[in-house]
Amino acid sequence: MLRLITIGAGSFLFTAGGILLVETSGNAFSTVKLIAASAAITAANLALFGLSIGKRWLNSPLLGLNPPEEEARGPLLPPEPAELTQPPLSAEETEEIAASVRSIASTIRRTAGAQSVLVDEVSASVMEISRSIGSIAEDADQLLSSAETASSATQQISATIKEVATTTESLDTAADTIQSAVNQIASSLKQVTANLVLLAELTGSAGSSAARIDNAIKDISDHARDQADIARDVKDTAATSGLDAVESTKQGMERIREEVFTTNASIESLSSRSEQIGEIVAVIRDVADETNLLALNATILAAQSGEHGKAFAVIADKIRALARRSADSTKAIGEIIRQVQRDIQRAGKSVKRSIVEVDNGVTLSTSAANALTEIVTKAETSLEMALEVEASIATQSKNVELNASAIRNFDRMSGDIKKAVTKQSQSADAIVRGVKELRSGTAFVKQTISEQAITSESIAEVVNEVFQRSQVIAHGNNEQSQVAQSMLAALASVEEEAGTTLALCDDLESAISAMERKEAPRCKEEETPCVEPEESYYLT
Repeated sequence: MLRLITIGAGSFLFTAGGILLVETSGNAFSTVKLIAASAAITAANLALFGLSIGKRWLNSPLLGLNPPEEEARGPLLPPEPAELTQPPLSAEETEEIAASVRSIASTIRRTAGAQSVLVDEVSASVMEISRSIGSIAEDADQLLSSAETASSATQQISATIKEVATTTESLDTAADTIQSAVNQIASSLKQVTANLVLLAELTGSAGSSAARIDNAIKDISDHARDQADIARDVKDTAATSGLDAVESTKQGMERIREEVFTTNASIESLSSRSEQIGEIVAVIRDVADETNLLALNATILAAQSGEHGKAFAVIADKIRALARRSADSTKAIGEIIRQVQRDIQRAGKSVKRSIVEVDNGVTLSTSAANALTEIVTKAETSLEMALEVEASIATQSKNVELNASAIRNFDRMSGDIKKAVTKQSQSADAIVRGVKELRSGTAFVKQTISEQAITSESIAEVVNEVFQRSQVIAHGNNEQSQVAQSMLAALASVEEEAGTTLALCDDLESAISAMERKEAPRCKEEETPCVEPEESYYLT
């Protein structure tokens, strides 16, 4: 992967292996080219100057070339008289050589000056590049720090995702427990309903028996005034049908009493179960609150992650929405459970009242049996007791009517209990539906958490790659900084060489000026070529 970025006075190529300075600014390249050209021109001028001097002064007496045997005497010693082999330079030649030397020196001076200026410009460009490299180093350090922070945040998000997954598993387990408890409640309610149906049948049978007893007593009362035979018939009827019916009624009331106690125990069990469901709902509410808190923490972490955390913010919002839905469902379930508990309490009170009425019915049945026994005894003793028997039968008729009324009331209460149980069954069905919705929500949360885990792993890989690339950038930036320092050192050396060249030009012009001063008096007096000078000088 290649990427070209221009910063300050240079362009940098970012590669997988580091940073290479592939292009500087136009001024830097132009300056380097001008420096190279000026160096070439300086070398050419120096070469031409050397050729010109060598051509014209090779055999000139001004060179002061001595025979080998004179070299032992050292430089600057007067030469021995020798015959001149070359004529001296004329004034025109001297002026031409001086002009050429000055022209070359001027050109070299201008070139060296331009070279010095260009070196300053290149140095400024390199300094700008160095500052840009420093800025890149700071950006690389910040990028490394950001990558480390992002890596830490990604690890925290992964840990949070794992905690949410664990919480979701706990919530799913709690939902299973609630569903099992509600199923048990529904089964108990079905059993209570069946018992209520049986109780209704028994109550109907008791009502029919009470009606028959009332009719029999009325018949006995009507016929007791007519004849004693009817009294005997009443005795026989009371000894056979009456006592049996009363005994059956008594046994039926006892069974009703037992069923009412069973119903009361079932209602108390329902009350206990409803309290357990309330505790389970409280656990679900706590889990929903904790899930909401975890979603809030995930939202904060996503906000701290900046652009990389937007996806986590959306997911955290969804989790918070699910937590709120769970909390709302928990509140609704709690309200339903409280309503069921109130209905169960009312049903319990009704059953307790029914127990009292059943006890009264049993007592009345016992009294009726005793009365019938007394009737039989009185009938056997005397027919004169027929009026008393009639009165007793009338009294018993009233008691039977009371029993029938009590049975009708109990039947009505049984109907109310059945309605309450039906409502409780409906509430249990609603709880089951709520639990199913809760499990569906937990399944969605599980799927979302799985997707978040995959996304978190991808983000961790990207952050790791960014961290590695940042290290590569920092390494390449250090190399570029070293290259810039080397360039500055080289430019300083070039500038030093330019100063040396200017000093040589000054020395050359001084030598030419000295030569002109020595040749000027002789050349002004003669129009012919100058004669041999009195002294020769070695060119050092």
